[in-house]
Amino acid sequence: MAHSGANGSASSSKLGESFQTPKIVLPNPIGYSHEAAQAIVDDFNTHVASSIVLYHQIKKHHWLVRGPQWKQIHLLLDEYADEILEQGDFFAERITYFGGIPVAGLPLFEATSFIKSEAPDLFDLKKMLANDIHATKETLVHLRASHELTDKYDDFYDESEIENFIGLREKFCHELHFLLEPDELAADTLDPHTEVLVADKTVANIVG
Repeated sequence: MAHSGANGSASSSKLGESFQTPKIVLPNPIGYSHEAAQAIVDDFNTHVASSIVLYHQIKKHHWLVRGPQWKQIHLLLDEYADEILEQGDFFAERITYFGGIPVAGLPLFEATSFIKSEAPDLFDLKKMLANDIHATKETLVHLRASHELTDKYDDFYDESEIENFIGLREKFCHELHFLLEPDELAADTLDPHTEVLVADKTVANIVG
């Protein structure tokens, strides 16, 4: 088992033994202090784990979606799941730039993620989509905090990419929210937007 030394260096290990864990950050070749690298690696690992958890939740709903709009929603969820996985891959690769290693393995993903996995059961489609909005909103809170962190340490490249990720995830929440709204053509009030989610309080509470 490895032990970190000064500035997060790892001691040598015998063949077949690990010499670095996700908590250890080695000196990096791109000019960041150990403090900055450690903070960024720790933060980005939460995004790696959360992206994997969210990816599997979205894919589950992609597989299980039913109803007249199944194809539209099926394809939308597949597209979004791919985007989430690609973003998680970005964070994992950037971690190696800073001298760290990304978390790996399902137990560590679950432990490190700031969102929790949905139960494996089949739920009403509205609830599943609401759960996707809720989980994505949680990731947005953390992405915005990561944007501030990267700005603090003058990590302009990651700051810019995170801005793009925020935009994509906000777009997904916006599109899913429309699917949960009532049909304006069938609404029985002059202002159909006042009916948004009113019919299903459980869904409304999940979405927030």
